[in-house]
Amino acid sequence: LMERAKITEPFGYITKPFEDAELHTTIEIALYKHKAEETIRQKSALNQTLLDALPCVALLLKPSTREIVASNEAGRQAGALPGKTCYGTWGQRNNPCPWCLAPKACDTGDPQHLEVDAIDIVWDAHWYPINDDLYLHYAFDITEKRKLEDQLVQSQKLETIGTLAGGIAHDFNNILSPIMIHSQLAMTELPPESPLQHNLDEIYNSATRARDLVKQILTFSRQSRPRPMPLKISLIVQEALKLLRSTLPTTIAINQKIDAESDTVFADPTQIHQVLMNLCTNAAHAMREKGGGLEVNLSNVRADSDILAQCPDLVFERPYLKLAISDTGHGIEPAEMGKIFEPYFTTKQKGEGTGLGLAVVHGIIKNHDGAISVKSEPGKGTTFMVFLPIIETEVKEEVETIEALPKGSERILFIDDEKAMLDAVTPMLESLGYQATSKMNSLDALELFRTKPDQFDLVITDTTMPRMTGDKLAKELMEIRSDIPIIICTGYSERISETKAKGMGIKAFVMKPIVMSEMAHTIRQVLDKK
Repeated sequence: LMERAKITEPFGYITKPFEDAELHTTIEIALYKHKAEETIRQKSALNQTLLDALPCVALLLKPSTREIVASNEAGRQAGALPGKTCYGTWGQRNNPCPWCLAPKACDTGDPQHLEVDAIDIVWDAHWYPINDDLYLHYAFDITEKRKLEDQLVQSQKLETIGTLAGGIAHDFNNILSPIMIHSQLAMTELPPESPLQHNLDEIYNSATRARDLVKQILTFSRQSRPRPMPLKISLIVQEALKLLRSTLPTTIAINQKIDAESDTVFADPTQIHQVLMNLCTNAAHAMREKGGGLEVNLSNVRADSDILAQCPDLVFERPYLKLAISDTGHGIEPAEMGKIFEPYFTTKQKGEGTGLGLAVVHGIIKNHDGAISVKSEPGKGTTFMVFLPIIETEVKEEVETIEALPKGSERILFIDDEKAMLDAVTPMLESLGYQATSKMNSLDALELFRTKPDQFDLVITDTTMPRMTGDKLAKELMEIRSDIPIIICTGYSERISETKAKGMGIKAFVMKPIVMSEMAHTIRQVLDKK
């Protein structure tokens, strides 16, 4: 009987006299018990095989006890083991998780789904009822997917902000242009010894600083390309710290120490200004609760073995300008040091930072053939060190002299839909000796030019205008008279760039705000070339 039933071990023994019927019953019970246990073993093996075949964490659970029958993947990813509870494995709890949808799945008989933020992992969790006493619980690790989604959302936000920033820059440049032009005109009309000269000079300088800030906005919104040039970093440091002093609380002391004999590098001034503002703002953020000291140092170094150990991309023995920005804030935890330059990584609270600042700084420095490193100790502060290659070219400060501006007597047609621009640019052109005709409407300007095409020697037009944009107007004007030189102005435009404008035959491309000296030279260059 044992051989027939493939039983290798007896299920029990009979130790008393028995009848054939009793023997038969005992054998039937033994065989039934064996078949039942074999069926359970086969089902368990099948269940385990099916669980192991799933490409995710998978469990079979009892609604009452929630004891785990776990797949190999569940054991590998989450430490799930047979006999343990699901809530003890994932939630590290002694009781079921409050957000668990297993009871709902078992009560309703409907599958349930929820994304769960667990410890360092985001799970896409599912509960699937099988019967009253069993349900399947499976989950996918979507941590990386969530990160990518968050990055996409951030990118979309930045794209939207960039578009918005460009629009704001356009309006702001239209406001700045009259301020700069009128202050320059007033300075030319007042005697040099007038006490108002100082006031007007301060107005003009403030407007210039505002213009530079707008350039940073346009760089952010991809409307302005980096323009590297020989640059004295000490001047940028002084300007940035002057701007920061007015925005930082008085509990933060600012000190600068310039020990560099040579501080000239080949760089884009707006981007270097952005690096300084970003690093200094981060330093100030680390000290906002208790206050402290912000120190900015400039010095000359040669890339020795110690520096190369921190910044292996630098060239050995090459001279570099070292810009060190230190704070006495809370410092950076060692576990976070390797991540601080990664895009979207931030230690700030939600809503306080995008995690892009240091990534942008790192990219700017790398594009300037430099390097950046950081030293920090929790509770004692942080120092960022920027290394930029020094060049030997001397930078001469340009002194603008209003009296030396080039002038002329030609006839100029100026078009802009902002009345404030007409009121500023028209007298500016007349002060330079030109005969100026101004129009607020591009269609009116086109009709005037069509009627008298030989009445003008030069056309200056804004880009963003209703009814007909500046680039379309320029095309119409050149079809009427192909040799008419045109200067196009813009504070922001997605329609046209300098390269596209020149490809159309437009002679010059001027970014607003319009500065009297720049416009005077541009007009003269275009007319003399003609």
